[in-house]
Amino acid sequence: MPEVNRTRQSIAVPIISILFALLLLTFSAQTILVSRPIKNDIVRTQQKNYTLISRTLASLVGLEFSRNENLVRDLARVMDEELNRNTEEKAVFQETMDKLLNTNSAFQTAFVLDARGNVISSTSGDLMGQDLSDREYYMALAFEGKEVYTTKKALISRSSGQTSIVHAAALKQEGTLAYILGTTYNLKLFAEEHFLLDDGDNYGELFLLDGDGEFLIHPRDELRFTSSLGLSPIFGEVLENQRESWFGDISYEGLQRRGIMYRIDHTGWYVGLTQENRTADWSLRHIRRILIISNGSLILFITAIIMIFLRIRLIGKVRKLVDLIDQASEGLLMNRGHQEGSDEISHMTGRINMHLDSLSRFFISLGENLENLEFVGSDLVSNMEETAASLIQIKTSVNHTLASIEKQENTLVSTASAIEESDRNIQSLEKNIERQQENIARGTSAVEEMVAQINTVKDSTGEAKRLMNDLSAHSLEGKERLSHVSEVVLSISGKSQELERANELISGIAARTNLLAMNAAIEAAHAGDAGRGFTVVSEEIRKLAEQASRQSVQVKNAISDIKSSIDEAVSSSENSNSSFGKIREQIINMERIIGEIRYTMEEQAAGGTQILESFVELRDSGMEVNAGSREMAEGNRQILQGARELTCVCGDVTMAMKEIGEGMHEINAAVENISSLSHRNKENIKDVRDHASLYKIS
Repeated sequence: MPEVNRTRQSIAVPIISILFALLLLTFSAQTILVSRPIKNDIVRTQQKNYTLISRTLASLVGLEFSRNENLVRDLARVMDEELNRNTEEKAVFQETMDKLLNTNSAFQTAFVLDARGNVISSTSGDLMGQDLSDREYYMALAFEGKEVYTTKKALISRSSGQTSIVHAAALKQEGTLAYILGTTYNLKLFAEEHFLLDDGDNYGELFLLDGDGEFLIHPRDELRFTSSLGLSPIFGEVLENQRESWFGDISYEGLQRRGIMYRIDHTGWYVGLTQENRTADWSLRHIRRILIISNGSLILFITAIIMIFLRIRLIGKVRKLVDLIDQASEGLLMNRGHQEGSDEISHMTGRINMHLDSLSRFFISLGENLENLEFVGSDLVSNMEETAASLIQIKTSVNHTLASIEKQENTLVSTASAIEESDRNIQSLEKNIERQQENIARGTSAVEEMVAQINTVKDSTGEAKRLMNDLSAHSLEGKERLSHVSEVVLSISGKSQELERANELISGIAARTNLLAMNAAIEAAHAGDAGRGFTVVSEEIRKLAEQASRQSVQVKNAISDIKSSIDEAVSSSENSNSSFGKIREQIINMERIIGEIRYTMEEQAAGGTQILESFVELRDSGMEVNAGSREMAEGNRQILQGARELTCVCGDVTMAMKEIGEGMHEINAAVENISSLSHRNKENIKDVRDHASLYKIS
């Protein structure tokens, strides 16, 4: 008996492994299925929370701006009442601005403009006297009839250097704009109090966009006053469509973010909140970890219970059954297993007992049949020897016939090869002719295009010559006009000298008038009380003399500037006159060159026409040669088809003869094999008898 491997592996291991894999797959699918609705619920909850936060901030911004507008408007009305009662404007302005700054810590600078937009009072010295008539709020209050206005575009405050907007209110007297009271509102201070700028990791990034997509408030200072449109197309889409709100996922700066944008009706700005998805989905990941830990613990608990059950209910019975099979494999067929209960293992034990009974009956009948096999084997050996001799004669005849057919097939193959070579040569000739025709066609098209281009160039040179003639006439006319301008400038220069002499006369009169006023003042002083009235007159005369003197100096300076400009104009006109002469000479040279180019193009057009006619004749000849080569190729193909068909027939016959020869060889080999098997059969019968005697049936 062969040696049996005694190493055993418990059946519980693969069963528990399969059950563990199934449980793991089931609970993993459960985790995935549960995670999806949980994520949807989390996203919906986040949308509600984000919407609530953004809507609250939008309302907060709107209420803050409305409150500031009402405050500025009320203080403007109070200032109007104070001005009606008190003529000290500066004191009223200062008191009103101090009240305004004290009402809100975010107010940085207060100012008062007059009706023309000039700053007449301000808490910042940098603004005093500046013209702010081009500002957005001034336009709205002065020309659009608004009572109070908040700017839609933010700016950098000159006093604080922070992002600010302006609240301004109009003060009207008798229906006409008299003053504008305004203040700058620091958005940075407002954001630090309400926008959680320092806790962006936990609450995301809260930001404020104006109507053009620029960041006004952002946790990162470097993004202030930068456009958001380059970060994500979503920002531009929301701003362009002026949507009231938007919620969803966006991607910028290489990160996936979840965010919301909510429109502020008061200003048209947007409050936004974005948060990285890894932070926004933290609760989902936490729930998944809890599910994985709980499911893993449950899997281990179920696996332990199954292992205990298998060891108690299954492993003992299976081991008894394995012992029975081991005894049978060692040749002991007289033992039988004991059936306990009605489960599958008991049923298996009964089947193995039936199999052992069947093996016992088999070995009993095997001994009886071995003797018959020995007699039949001897008969079979003698018949196979006679069959082998007959097969040798048949194989000799088949080999002779096969040699004759192979000679005929070789002759046909040589003929077909020659015909194929001729056909390839004809096909190559056809391709060469086709390529030649294509080249001729391309050459014809190129020549036609060249002739057309030459004609176009010829027409263009004619047009260029006409334009050069016009340019020459215009340059001559421009030179004449420039000469006239030079004469006018010289005339103006003469007039300016006359103005200088007149100004000198005025200056002398002012000096004598001033001297006369001084003498009059001295005489009035000598006259005492009787000369007081004349003192006032002399003082006014002196002031007029001083004003005339100052104006005389200014006129003199202006005349000097005009004279310098006239001198430069005279010099420039002379240079321009010289340049016009040079331009005219160049125009004459260009007319000569264009004439030469036109003559050359006419000669090239005539030559191109002759080349085109030659290409047309060459194309017609190629088409005739191509038609003849196609007729030759068709006849050669018919001959080649017949040779190939005959070669195929010979090949089929040769193949059939080879198959017959191979069949005879296989039959011969089979006969020899059967003869060898017959001898081995005797030996095997003896071996079977010896091995069967090892099994103990009773």
